[in-house]
Amino acid sequence: MREAVAALALVLALATPAFAQSRMTFINGNELHEMCQVDRARCEGFIWGVADALEATAWPSPRSCRPKSVIADQVVDLAIQALAGKPAERHRPAFDLIADEVVGLWPC
Repeated sequence: MREAVAALALVLALATPAFAQSRMTFINGNELHEMCQVDRARCEGFIWGVADALEATAWPSPRSCRPKSVIADQVVDLAIQALAGKPAERHRPAFDLIADEVVGLWPC
């Protein structure tokens, strides 16, 4: 019985720091820029997600109103160009950088 209690105490002691260290983090523009160079599919998914979120929700204001003729690859290409062309801004959250670009190109 003592051994079971000691084993349980050891497991709990080791598990506690893991919970203390876990927190949600968001990627910044530098991380997205690197992702776009090494994992195109993941990069595209992130950018498409931001663009879709801007049209599907009322936040952030102002929203984006992309014309139906704008295809997903076009949005990705423009977002990647913006990341490459603005290295001084890439410390900002990636969502904000992409949102600023999309809203700037296709405001409502």
